[in-house]
Amino acid sequence: MAPLEFEVEVRETVKIHAPPHESKLLPRGPLDQFSVPHNDIPAIWFYEQKLDFKQLQESLLRIIAHFQYLCGRLVFNEGQPTDFISNNEGFPFSYAYAPKVSVKDFNFETSISSWKEFSKLLFRTESSSTHPMISIQLTEFENGGCAISICVLHCIFDACAMINFFSLWAKENRLESLEYQVEIDASILYKGKKVLKFYFILFYFILFYFILFY
Repeated sequence: MAPLEFEVEVRETVKIHAPPHESKLLPRGPLDQFSVPHNDIPAIWFYEQKLDFKQLQESLLRIIAHFQYLCGRLVFNEGQPTDFISNNEGFPFSYAYAPKVSVKDFNFETSISSWKEFSKLLFRTESSSTHPMISIQLTEFENGGCAISICVLHCIFDACAMINFFSLWAKENRLESLEYQVEIDASILYKGKKVLKFYFILFYFILFYFILFY
């Protein structure tokens, strides 16, 4: 099978904001401080039918009230710890168009032979001193179908939390009843000193164990 090649044109980008709330500075945990600054988790969902961008935007605005931290920013301080600020600056949600392809062109074989092409379905912001928590893109295929992609920083969501968030969004878009049970990664909510103290205790416990039994 010939490698899949296509182009994607981003036609509209809106910013998603949560309802007004107090801005807070939340230091990240020690493990996240040592992680790659732009360590994001990408995921892509494919649909045979086309989805309405405006309807998706409206349903996203309704559920984001329960995930206010996603509208914050990571601030990369040179030579200093990275901070998380819940300042409601918002995150990008984009609509893109891909001519001459359909959802049927995307399968297991093309994902292996043309995996770099799949990155065109992801909306990633340029690196800067501040970085959005999450970015979302709806890509409509000219010959049928569409794809929704999400890129979220790992210090906020792990893969399980991201899938749960997406499921809640899908239910809200279908106007189904919801139960909000998704929690963002708790590591950003702890004061660094408290978490650091825990890891020091854990380290000395492991060290003591090896001294006694090895």
